Formats: sequence, structure tokens, C-alpha cells
Amino acid sequence: MNRLFRKEAAEYIGCGTSTLYRLEKMGLMEGTYYTFGNRKIYITEELDKWIKAGGELGAYERLHGIKAAGR
Repeated sequence: MNRLFRKEAAEYIGCGTSTLYRLEKMGLMEGTYYTFGNRKIYITEELDKWIKAGGELGAYERLHGIKAAGR
């Protein structure tokens, strides 16, 4: 199991750290990380699952029970 810190995880999924922070606050990254002290540690296998499930848009759809236009 590979572990990444926030900056590395942001690069891994192709966004900036502020975007990753926003996704966390919106609850769209649940299950992709755990908290160790005051740091979040991301698990690459869970990030891969998150990406395969549609990434940010897929997480938003699952969270709100909707389907985005054109999908």
C-alpha cells in the first residue's frame, strides 16, 4: 500500500492542493485518506478507485444521488 501526503496526492490525481482541500471539505474524498495526527495520508489504491469511479464529478454524483448532464 503506497501512501502520499497532500501535495503528492494532488499531483497524483492531477489537481492543486487547494482543490484537494476543497474536495475533502465537500466530503468528496471520503475513504481515500486517513488522518495521522494533524496530517492526512492518502492511499494510492483508494485514489485509483476514486479516479475509476469518475473522480470529482463521480463523487459529487454519488454524494447527491444525481447524474450529471451528458453522462
